Amino acid sequence: MTKKRSTAEITYSILNACRERTNKTKIMYASALNFAELKKYLEILVKNGYLKEEQEGKSSYYSVTEEGNKLLQILERYVKIIEEKKELETQLQDVLSKFKE
Repeated sequence: MTKKRSTAEITYSILNACRERTNKTKIMYASALNFAELKKYLEILVKNGYLKEEQEGKSSYYSVTEEGNKLLQILERYVKIIEEKKELETQLQDVLSKFKE
């Protein structure tokens, strides 16, 4: 079963992949997105100043801007909290399942 990721989680994976200047293919694999989805996210992130796009010949390279770094820090905290929440929910379900026995 495939787990649907939130926009925040996808954005985090893209920004994290772009900490160092990188191309679309590497970002696509790091963020586990298809090309069409990645293109949509990259356009939004560049348009809003979170990523910088540089052209070299026919290739595009992306890197995180100062604003992108600020967003990345927020998203890192968010992702950590979501992971902790999921872990707590699993632990709680284990405990509560004993009441059904």
